[in-house]
Parts: sequence; C-alpha cells; structure tokens
Amino acid sequence: MEQILSFGSGEAQLAMTVARVVIIVVIAWLLQSLVTRIIATFHGYMSDRYADARRVRTVERVLHSVATVTIVIVAGTLVLSELGISVVPILATAGVAGIAIGFGAQSLIRDYFTGFFLLVEDLRYVRLRDFDGVLYFVPNSAIGLVVNRTRGESLAVADALIKSSQKLEDALAVIRDVGAELRRDRVIEASM
Repeated sequence: MEQILSFGSGEAQLAMTVARVVIIVVIAWLLQSLVTRIIATFHGYMSDRYADARRVRTVERVLHSVATVTIVIVAGTLVLSELGISVVPILATAGVAGIAIGFGAQSLIRDYFTGFFLLVEDLRYVRLRDFDGVLYFVPNSAIGLVVNRTRGESLAVADALIKSSQKLEDALAVIRDVGAELRRDRVIEASM
C-alpha cells in the first residue's frame, strides 16, 4: 500500500512540475506578445518622428532581439530550475563571464550602445560630409576639438572634368562664368 501511495505522489509531483513548466512557457509567450505590441507602438511613434524608415526598422529589430533573448534566457532558467537542474552554477559562470567580457569588450559595448542611440535620436552626434559626398557620423563623446572656419567666410570647392582636347583657357572661362552666376543667385546668397 505504501508503494502505491508513493507512486501516486510521484505522479502528482510530475504533473505539478509539468504544469509549472507549461505556465512558465505560456507567461513567456504572453510577455513576448506584449513586447511585440509595445515595439509596434514604438514603431508608430518613431515613424511619425523620423522620415527614415530604415532607421526605425533597425531600432525595432534591435529592441525585438534584445527582448526575445532576455525572455528566452529567463524562461529557460526557470524551466531548468523546475526540472531540478541547478541553475546556480550556470548563473555564476554567466556572471563571471559577463564581467570578463564586459572588461575586455568595453569599447565594443560602448559602440553598441552609442550606435543604438545614434539610431534613436539625432542629438548625440555630428554629421560631416567630405568633398566626395561621404557622410561621417561623429559621436559627441568622440569630439575633442572643433574648428569653424566658415563663420565669416566660406570656401567652395568644385570638381571640373576637362577633356584633354579642350583649351584650358576656355575651360577656366566657363568655370569663372559659373562662379559669377552662383554668386548672383539669391537662394545661395540667402543661405550664407
């Protein structure tokens, strides 16, 4: 009789463990659904604020990935704990590894967060375009010295392709004429 009772309590304990694992999985699924809705709301807010749809999609993917990984790790840890697997050594190892990786990859982590904030807001960096049209994004934290030579006067640089069969004097005359025409342009003058 005792063997039957102990067997019955083992089945009840197994059923309770399965029920708790199912509850953990359902809660994780509900949290993932909630996070997806919150990110969709964020997407709507950001789409109204920024015209660059690619930037908004990138931020949305980053947030979704971070939320998914966090939910899976927490739910996985809870499921392992319910199955009787000790998660303390796993968490201790992850903590030590996280600290070691954090010290070793400080610049990588800083760049990751800086990149995220560069996508989210336009106030944390300066945009500079070179003569070839390449756009550089410089985080404000990386700026050490600023020189502004355009305060009182500006210098425009224009590339002109001249065929070898053309006379140089004729090409220079055309360039001077275009420059004079640009100086008379009211729109350009108003922007200076």
